Parts: sequence; C-alpha cells; structure tokens
Amino acid sequence: MTQIEKTRFPDSTAVGAIAYRASERALDVTFVSGQVYRYFDVPAEVYDRFRSAESAGHFLHEEILDRYAFKRLR
Repeated sequence: MTQIEKTRFPDSTAVGAIAYRASERALDVTFVSGQVYRYFDVPAEVYDRFRSAESAGHFLHEEILDRYAFKRLR
C-alpha cells in the first residue's frame, strides 16, 4: 500500500491542502476552489519544506509551478 501524507492549510487563500505519495514522488495540491493538480517527480524535501512554509501560496508559486510536470485531476 502506498503511504500518503496530507497537510491542510486552513489559513491559505489559495491552497487548501497537499498530499504526498513518497513511493511515486507525486504531490497533489488541492486549491481552495476545489481544483486538484498532481505534480510529478517532486522530492520529499520539497514536500517537507512546503508543509512548513509560512505561505503555502507563495511557496507553490516559487518552488512548484513551472518546475514540475503536472496534470489536472479535477
């Protein structure tokens, strides 16, 4: 079974939650709008930094977008 770690961002105006599948190096980002995107080949260290980021939206824009391949899940 694939272990999935989840983190919620109740105070973020952009990112609602993230989930990480270490065995697949896949990062799912759920936006407050309900849209979900999966980012591929994301190192665990990036997920760890994302979880503890002061601003989830800022981290997403600076460290995830335009750096990793992705697909929209819903």
